[in-house]
Amino acid sequence: MEPDQLSYDKHLLRFHRSEVERAYLSLILQRTRTLNCFGWVISVTLASLFGIVDQSSFPENYRLVLAVRLLYVILAVVMIAVNYRAKESIEPFNSAVFILATGFFCLLLISSTPLDRFSPYFCGIFFTYTGVFYTAGYGFRISLAANLINIVAFITLFGFLLPVPQTLFLLYLLFIFAIWLVFTFVDYLVERLFRENYISDERYKQSLAEVKQLSGLLPICSSCKKIRDDKGYWKELETYLQGHSEILFSHSLCIDCAHQLYGHERWYQKMEEE
Repeated sequence: MEPDQLSYDKHLLRFHRSEVERAYLSLILQRTRTLNCFGWVISVTLASLFGIVDQSSFPENYRLVLAVRLLYVILAVVMIAVNYRAKESIEPFNSAVFILATGFFCLLLISSTPLDRFSPYFCGIFFTYTGVFYTAGYGFRISLAANLINIVAFITLFGFLLPVPQTLFLLYLLFIFAIWLVFTFVDYLVERLFRENYISDERYKQSLAEVKQLSGLLPICSSCKKIRDDKGYWKELETYLQGHSEILFSHSLCIDCAHQLYGHERWYQKMEEE
C-alpha cells in the first residue's frame, strides 16, 4: 500500500480512500466491541439502581419516569446484543445512541424537579459526555453531532419551553459548554492517535511483506555455483534468489571477467589505454 493511500483528512478524521476507511473501521470495531458491551452493561446497572428512588424523587411523574427508564434499559440491552453479534452497520452509532438516549432522559429528570433551583440530575449530563468513548477511534463526527443536538435540546427546553431563572440557566450553560469542549477535544485527540497508529502498523506490515529473508544452509555446487532447491533441482544462482526474495538482477561484467573475455580484442585494448 502506497504512503499516499494511507493519508486522511485531519479535520474530518476520515481516510481519503474508502477501502482504507472500511478496513480501519472493521479493525477498530473488533478491538472496541468488548469495551462497548461493558459500557452498556454499566448503563443498565446505573439506570436500574437509580430507579429505586424514582417514587420518592418524582411523586407526581413517577409512572412517566419509570416508563422512560424502562425504555432506556431495553435500548441498552438491544445495543449490547448489537455489539455482541458484531453488527458493523450499527456499531458506529454506539456513541450517538448513548449520548442522545442518556441526554434526553436526563432532560426529562431535570424537568420533573423544581425548576427554580439546581437539579442534582443535571450531573447526569456529565455522564452523557462519556458516550464519546463508546466509539473511541472511529466515531468523533457522530459523537460531535449527537452532543450538539443535546445542547440545542437543553437550550430550547430550559431557555424557552420551561424557562429556569436566568442565573441558573447561565450556570447550566457554563458547565455544559466547558465539559463539552473538554470531552470533544479529548475525543478528537484519541481518534487522531488511533488513525496514526493504524497507519504506522500498516506501513510496518507492508515493510515486512516486501522483505523475504533467506536463512539456513544452501546446497551450492562448488564448480558451477548452481543451487539445489527443496525439490532437488539445480538452479542458476540468480534464478534461485529471484524466486526466494525480491531481488532483481542487473547484469554487468567485473574487470577480471571482462579482461578474460575481451582482452585479446583491439577495441578493448584501446579502451584500456585511454
